[in-house]
Amino acid sequence: MNILHAGNLANFGYLAVKVLRNYGINANLLARKPIHSTEDPKSQDNDLENSGYPDWIKFYDTSKSGWKIEVLKRMRDKKYNLIHTYVELPIFAMFSGKKFVSHTLGSDMAELALSKSFKGMLLRRAYGKAKIIIFVPHHYPLLDKLGLTKKAIFVPFIVDHEKFQPKKIENIPTKYDNKFIIFHPTNQIWNVKANDKFLRAFIRLTKEYDNLLLILGDRGENIQDAKKLIENNGIQNHVEIIPTQTQEMLRYYYNLCDIVADNFGYGTLGGITLESMSSEKPVLTLMSDIYSKLYKQIPPVINVKTEEEIYDSIKQLINSQSLRIDVGKKSRQWIIHNNSKEIFAKRCSILYDGVLNELSVDEIRNKIYQIN
Repeated sequence: MNILHAGNLANFGYLAVKVLRNYGINANLLARKPIHSTEDPKSQDNDLENSGYPDWIKFYDTSKSGWKIEVLKRMRDKKYNLIHTYVELPIFAMFSGKKFVSHTLGSDMAELALSKSFKGMLLRRAYGKAKIIIFVPHHYPLLDKLGLTKKAIFVPFIVDHEKFQPKKIENIPTKYDNKFIIFHPTNQIWNVKANDKFLRAFIRLTKEYDNLLLILGDRGENIQDAKKLIENNGIQNHVEIIPTQTQEMLRYYYNLCDIVADNFGYGTLGGITLESMSSEKPVLTLMSDIYSKLYKQIPPVINVKTEEEIYDSIKQLINSQSLRIDVGKKSRQWIIHNNSKEIFAKRCSILYDGVLNELSVDEIRNKIYQIN
């Protein structure tokens, strides 16, 4: 079995291929150049700075006129039995002559597939041609809208619980002494992630707790609005703004903080939430009802949506160390049980075998959902 993973949004393709190869599945990655910082495997593995990219990563260069032909050429390579596609690359796989599965991750499904553009039409057609659509939970209603739920299968994100684990920080800077720290590295995109609800709740809490400190990621289209909101309310001394972080620095802040705040606009548990849970931290975020159908045990996050819910929940966590410890421990246990590299590899192996042996989607789904 030879699998080509086409696409590397947020380094998911790189992580997936690395895990699959470690579990005996022969997989390669097709990624684009120029390499965006959020898609650079070097941000995942510092060792690559010295060793360079592994030979199982193949690149296509979008700055060159013939890049689309290069993508098709790579996909049509006879050594590949199946293509596992991300973002818009199902469109190319549709013309490859190979069996392929589509893995939705973000705006590919939420925006492009629902658009009236020519590219959107092509992506919808590609989804229709795909053997399986692997989805993230908040995309399920969109799949239903497009009539694609019959071929949809859920495979949880990979979380490296060995990399993201609780660790005592030595020599903590004195500026953090006696502070209750909330880490919010999420992109400031208010119409999608509703970060403004969290910020308004935080502003209210600073009037009651002098030791509150927010560590805020300096990113997203509304970051200037966030800075203005902070300044207008005179709480600059309660906020530290940090640049976009590497994986290593994210691990530092996950362990430094008391709680993590993620997104409150759509109900999916993304990388920040899952990594924080693995680091044994309580996470405030919005979680949709679909999770109760996808998991036997509901993820132990602090599920909040409104400003008032966020305010009340943070207050409870501030006032109860035992609650923070309990939620943190349950969170890590849940991650190890549901999102390990081993479970991801087993589910993908079943999926690939099922597609290549032409099993029905229902047969493949039933086999996958038996994996715990």
